[in-house]
Amino acid sequence: YVISGKRRDYAEYDRSRLEAKIDANAARIEMLEQAKLTLLDGSGTTNPSKFFWEVISLFEARAKPPVKMTYRAVGSGTGQKEFIGDAANGYATFDQDFGSGDIPIGAADYATLTGAGKDIMHFPFQMGAMSVFHNIPDVAASGPGALKLTPCVLAKIFKREIKTWDDAEIKALNPSLSVPANQDIKVYHRVSGSSTTSGVTTYLNAACPAVWGSTLVGSTITWPTDTYEAEGSGGMSSKISSTPYAIGYIDSGHGHDDGLKEISLQNKDGMYLTSLEASAAGIGAAASEAISAGVMPSSPSADFSAVSLHNMGGASTWPIVAISYVYLRKDLTGLGDRACLLKAFLEFIISDEGQAMLPAYGAVGVPAAVKSIAQAAIDGLVMPICHAWSFEKGSTTIQGAGQADYVISGKRRSFGEYDRGGLESSMAAMVERVSALEKAKFTMLDGSGTTNPSKFFWEVNSLFEARAKPAVKMTYRAVGSGTGQHEFIGAANNYMPFAQDYGSGDIPINAADYASLNAAGHEIMHFPFQMGAMSIFHNIPGVPASGTGALKLTSCLVAKIFKREIKTWDHPDIKALNPDLSVPSNQNIMVYHRVKGSSTTSGVTTYLHAACPAIWTSDLVGSTITWPADTYEAEGSGGMSSKISSTPYAFGYIDSGHGHEDGLKEVALQNRDGKYLTSVEAGDAGIGSAASAAISAGVMPSSPDGDFSAVSLHWMEGATTWPIVAISYVYLRKDLTGLGDRACLLKAFLEFIISEDGQSLLPAYGAVGVPAAAKTIAQKAIDSLKMPVCTQWSFEGSSTLAGTGQADHVISMKRRDFAEYDRSRIESISPAGNDAKVSTLEALVTSLQGKVAELEKLLEDSRDSHDSRGNEEGGRG
Repeated sequence: YVISGKRRDYAEYDRSRLEAKIDANAARIEMLEQAKLTLLDGSGTTNPSKFFWEVISLFEARAKPPVKMTYRAVGSGTGQKEFIGDAANGYATFDQDFGSGDIPIGAADYATLTGAGKDIMHFPFQMGAMSVFHNIPDVAASGPGALKLTPCVLAKIFKREIKTWDDAEIKALNPSLSVPANQDIKVYHRVSGSSTTSGVTTYLNAACPAVWGSTLVGSTITWPTDTYEAEGSGGMSSKISSTPYAIGYIDSGHGHDDGLKEISLQNKDGMYLTSLEASAAGIGAAASEAISAGVMPSSPSADFSAVSLHNMGGASTWPIVAISYVYLRKDLTGLGDRACLLKAFLEFIISDEGQAMLPAYGAVGVPAAVKSIAQAAIDGLVMPICHAWSFEKGSTTIQGAGQADYVISGKRRSFGEYDRGGLESSMAAMVERVSALEKAKFTMLDGSGTTNPSKFFWEVNSLFEARAKPAVKMTYRAVGSGTGQHEFIGAANNYMPFAQDYGSGDIPINAADYASLNAAGHEIMHFPFQMGAMSIFHNIPGVPASGTGALKLTSCLVAKIFKREIKTWDHPDIKALNPDLSVPSNQNIMVYHRVKGSSTTSGVTTYLHAACPAIWTSDLVGSTITWPADTYEAEGSGGMSSKISSTPYAFGYIDSGHGHEDGLKEVALQNRDGKYLTSVEAGDAGIGSAASAAISAGVMPSSPDGDFSAVSLHWMEGATTWPIVAISYVYLRKDLTGLGDRACLLKAFLEFIISEDGQSLLPAYGAVGVPAAAKTIAQKAIDSLKMPVCTQWSFEGSSTLAGTGQADHVISMKRRDFAEYDRSRIESISPAGNDAKVSTLEALVTSLQGKVAELEKLLEDSRDSHDSRGNEEGGRG
């Protein structure tokens, strides 16, 4: 009777064999557990997608066991659909571990899910502001002078019940707002479904239901037909920034990143503020107020369908606030290890480290009261048996335990994360350097063209360079209208300008060049800014310069004189108009004309053909024509003035201001209404009325992008209208997006030269400003410019703008250089006293000239007497 270990039955043998295999498999399982991949996937709103992707990247780098996490940015609607499922799949998710959206689950879907035994939770984790932005030129982006609107005024603007920026309701809120009369508001809205549209329309209905009814709430609504579409957030920003007088909505961070001007909205407590002024605290306050008011449930398992954070109370609360959620199934037991990874993901995104990452993506973290809801959701999860994850912060080492498998450790990093950190540091240094260079850079602006406004342009350039705080360098090359057009049109340069930001000329772009530029895809505009008279001057001795006895001529007589059909000053046709004219018999008329191309020649010959076509035919029109052989040449305006003043009985043409400055005698011309007058008698009004008449008659297009080739202001109607009038243009490309910062400086330059300050400078240079109708065309050109993203310039005039006037991009009259000051000092030195002194000196010179003449006569008489005596004595000898 021996119990022997050497004896075994098969069952014992098989058990031991199986136990050995089990031990081997257990070891294998443990090894595989360490090497297995844990997956996690979500889908939904695009707003937090970049934040999610960064968190996912951090988890994959910081986890010791391998994890693979994805987030599919498909929008809130798709995210909800894939989270909710449908009856066909028993309301299970569509292969999704979590969903996300900027809008809560609707009441019907919530009821369906809970009715199907699928408890769900909302996990709020980030908030963001939506704002309304505008592009009204010269309105401050913030502080005093910033645009203010109530929700009801805003609602009326979006409904097009208020259509112009000078509407009485807008002006009542913004009394210092200066905009052109009846300036249209360009309303932009998002096209296709948009959570921003949903947020803004929900806000308008909440804040002003009497104007903005519930039928106008949603991600897609029916907008008025005279509003404009914008595709996506980027498209909205681009449309606002490139369209003067535009208004539209976009998430606040995006708008401010792109340098847009935000409207200061009135919140529920009556305070006007921007999202920047409200700050993260004012945005978060909307959620806190919603919880206090019972608008947001305190339990994450409740129905969130009625939650809206728009128009919440609070002195500094921002009125248009979006909140983003993770949508969660309460029961995660079917997710296995994914459940523990999801829980860790949720814990991280509401941690201090996770919330601190949000501002980089234009969002803000949630306040404490909202974090409590999110934490309650984590605590309410029904979990399977899985390895719970813990965290080791990058700043604190947990020795031993930190090396365990299921630890998300800040001490672990991927090279990508490390490299991003280095790149971000480099980028921060570069941004700092760019900022420093931006402050030190020169913004350049250069134009070329007609000589007529050159002195005016040079003064404006000088004023800008002195009055701008950032350094600007502005030049204008006076080369004549022809060269200015050549360099602007750029026919030999694929219709791109020759390193020129704008051109200028006294003649419009001709029809062929206009058509060629448009065919090449380059829209151009004419910007009228100054006008000037051309006149005929003479030098007939003894004829007064004005008043009774001044020389009068009709257009046909002038034409006959220039053609040499009338050659003498005593010709019967001239005497018939000037019966008191006393000249030597058959006294030749010395006709002078400009040599080489001249816009004055073009103007005078165009006038003669318009006023007397039977004598002055179309072949005699142009900047260079064939003149009769017995006429005389004069080089330039100065040469013409010199020839007329030094040649008795001379006759020629020159711009009026130049002629009168040189003391020439002007011919009184008969205008189209039959009245004889000089340019001085016509005055600024008579010169300006030529443009007004041309616009009324349809000779000048009312749109700056029209074809101006047929525009002529010569021989216009009006009792006091001067018959030979030139108008000067700036030639502009409509699309300035390629000019960068130059575009905003050019726009400011244009705004100034048609401002009251700019136009008042013109008379000093023999020109006059344009009338209101022409100014309207010029303003339309400014409003139509397609602008790049650049910093707009504004102006500080005689009234001090405390604070905002010291900003960088302000052209301030309070800044001057010494040259400007010294000029004004010299110009202001007792002009009346100087005039009296000049008159005294002139009288003294006249008296001395008389005495010299008497002495010369006495001397001559003495010589004659001496010669006579000498002759008598010689005869006697």
